[in-house]
Amino acid sequence: MLGLPRLGDWSYALYLCHVPCILVVYRFWPASSGVGMAWFCAIAAAVIVSVGFGMLDVKMYRYLKNAVDVLSKERWRRRVNIYAGAFIGASLIGVLIT
Repeated sequence: MLGLPRLGDWSYALYLCHVPCILVVYRFWPASSGVGMAWFCAIAAAVIVSVGFGMLDVKMYRYLKNAVDVLSKERWRRRVNIYAGAFIGASLIGVLIT
């Protein structure tokens, strides 16, 4: 039971990376090789990549949370406004491009 929280942290990374990993493995898998081995390698690649990104995600979250927790209220509000403005700007650009 001790490893379940860690697996939970990695599961979101697996959700995000499994399709690209499977597509990359299937794209470059030689046609002369077995399909079963391609499937196994695609699943293994997705799990390995998700472990790496899951660990990175947890470390980045801790770092950013600690960085935000020490900010004054005014600096916190300023950064939230900058983020919201950048998000709205990027969304508008995305709408105009598509």
